[in-house]
Order: sequence, then structure tokens, then C-alpha cells
Amino acid sequence: MTKSIRLKNFDYSSNGYYFVTICSFENKCIFGKINAQENFVKSMIGNIIDEEIKNIQNRYINVKIDNYIIMPNHVHLIVALNKPWQEQSPCPTLFDVICTLKSITTKRVNQAECISKRKIWQARFNDHIIRNQYEYEMIWNYVEHNITKWNLDKYYVVLQDRNSALAVI
Repeated sequence: MTKSIRLKNFDYSSNGYYFVTICSFENKCIFGKINAQENFVKSMIGNIIDEEIKNIQNRYINVKIDNYIIMPNHVHLIVALNKPWQEQSPCPTLFDVICTLKSITTKRVNQAECISKRKIWQARFNDHIIRNQYEYEMIWNYVEHNITKWNLDKYYVVLQDRNSALAVI
């Protein structure tokens, strides 16, 4: 049995801000690359992820993506859940939102590449409940400036270039 990484007895559909990190399957740099000018160049997969992140707010009326960044092998999001107090039907949980994003992007990528059952995401994702304004500002700035600190990122990967020694894509 796998151990849950979620906070025990916490309602992940409750109002609040959540910092989420989703990694690519096997941490492969398939979402794009960061060029020498520290600009992110999205791959086809990265473009699909970008479109579907923007569609989350259309899919769930009580969910807002406050900030996000797509990196070569992971995505950071600040997700805001804001269910109206009078709402009777169950609101989506953070888990629902992220699983839907992962499912739809995987399906679209596999259709675009005529591949079936290719995995593009790791099975789990990391989340952090943002508890106050200070944490929110720190995380927002981290997301906003993540590209410029790619070589310091814990998900940083140096890949073997076909034509030279080691190169960062």
C-alpha cells in the first residue's frame, strides 16, 4: 500500500490557495527547453499543457489558476479554490482538478502523436497549502522567476547533446 502524501483529514475542496508541482514521467524534458537567453520554448506537449491550464477556469467555475509556469520537465501552479457558500453540489477537489488536467493533456498528446497509452506525467503530484500572504508572495515570486533559476532547480536536468559534450536544452 502506498502512503498518501496529502495532509490527513484536510478538505482539499475547501477555499484557499494551493501550490502544486506536477512532474513529467521519469522527469524527462518533454515540455520544452530553456534557451541560452533564458526563454522557454514550449514543445508541442508544452503547448497542449498551456492550453489546458488556461481551460481549467472554463471547466471549473470555482477554480482559478493564479500563476503558473511550464518548465522542461515539470509544471508549477498556484491554484485558487473558491466555492460559493450556498453551493449544494460537491465542488471539485484539488485532486480532481489536477487529475483532469493530467488526463486531458495525456489524451490530447497521444492523439496528436498517434500513440496510445504513452505516459507524460508522474503518477503523483506535490502540493502545499498556502497558509498566509507571506507564503503566497514567496511562492508567486518563485513561480514567476523559475525560468531564470533553472540551473538551480531541483528538477534541473543536463542532457547529452548528440553533437557536442553536455548541453542544457
